[in-house]
Amino acid sequence: MRFPSGTDVLYATFEYGNFQEGDSFEYIWRRDGFQIFQDKVVWRFGKEGATWVNVFQDGGLEDGYYELEMLLEGEPLFRDGVVIGDATPPGQGSFGPITFAAGVSEDDQPVDPGTVFSDVKEVYAFFRAEGMENGTVWSRKWYLDDELVAEKEAVWNGAEEEETWLSIVAKEKLPVGRYRLELFIEGERVQSGRFDVAAPEEVADEPEPVLVVGRIVEAGNKRRGVEGATVLFLNPGVTVDEFLDDPKDSLVYAGGVSDEEGYYQLDRKLVPGSSFSVVVFHKQYKLIAVDDFQIDPEATSPYEVNITMKRR
Repeated sequence: MRFPSGTDVLYATFEYGNFQEGDSFEYIWRRDGFQIFQDKVVWRFGKEGATWVNVFQDGGLEDGYYELEMLLEGEPLFRDGVVIGDATPPGQGSFGPITFAAGVSEDDQPVDPGTVFSDVKEVYAFFRAEGMENGTVWSRKWYLDDELVAEKEAVWNGAEEEETWLSIVAKEKLPVGRYRLELFIEGERVQSGRFDVAAPEEVADEPEPVLVVGRIVEAGNKRRGVEGATVLFLNPGVTVDEFLDDPKDSLVYAGGVSDEEGYYQLDRKLVPGSSFSVVVFHKQYKLIAVDDFQIDPEATSPYEVNITMKRR
C-alpha cells in the first residue's frame, strides 16, 4: 500500500484477543529500516477488543517505507509496512517458477501438486522469492479464461530469499476453466503460470513427470555435437517474444547446457502432454525459438528431444 507525500500521520488499527492485564505491550515504527519511534506500555485495556497505534510528524512524514512491529511480552505479534510518497523502491528482486497444488502442508509445502485440478474450492501457488527487500511493492493477478477475476497489491515484508505461497479460493468450488496467475514487482510482470480446473469426468490421472534429455548436433554434419548450447523451456504461458523482449531467469521453467559431445539434460522434469515455448541459443549458431512445443502425452522417462542447429 502506498500513501501520498505529505501524509502527516499513519494509523494502524487492529483487533486483539487473549491479552492479559499486566502484560508488556511494545510497538516500534521504522522508516527504511531505521527505528524512528518506540513505546512500551503495561496492558490495561482488557482481554479482547480493538485499538490503534500511530506515528506522526508535523509538516508531513518523510517519504519512505514505514514498518510497524508489535510485540507482547517480547514475542513478535505483527510486522508489516506501507510506502509514503515517491520513495525510491528497494532493489528489485525476482520470483521463481510457480508450482500449483491442491493443498498446503503444516510446514508450508505443496500437497498434490499438478496442473489439472477438479472439484476443488482452492488452489495454491508456491514460488521462491529472491533478492526481495522490505518495502518493495508487488502484486498478483488471477485470470480465468483470460478474464481478470482477482488482483491484489501489497508491500513485501518477508525475507530477502524465501519460499512462499498464495491461493485463489471460491465460496464453494472453483469454476471449470483455464486459470493464469501473473506476479508483478514494482508494476513489472516477472512471473506467470497456469493450470486448469476440469469437470470430474474429464480428469484423468496426471502422468509422472519425465526427465528430458537429448543431443544437439550441427546441420549437415549430424555426427558433430554442438558444445555449450543453452536449452530453455519457458514457464507455461510465457511466449518466445515475451522472453526475447526481456530475457530473465525468472521466466525459465527448466534449462540445460550441452556438453562437449552435444548432450544435454534439463534441470527439471516435465509433465507429459504439457506445452512450453522453447529457446535454444549458441553464439556461433542461429537461434531456435518455438512456441507451443508439446511433450508427448505418452512420454516416458528419459524422454529424448534432439535438436539440429545451423551455423550463422
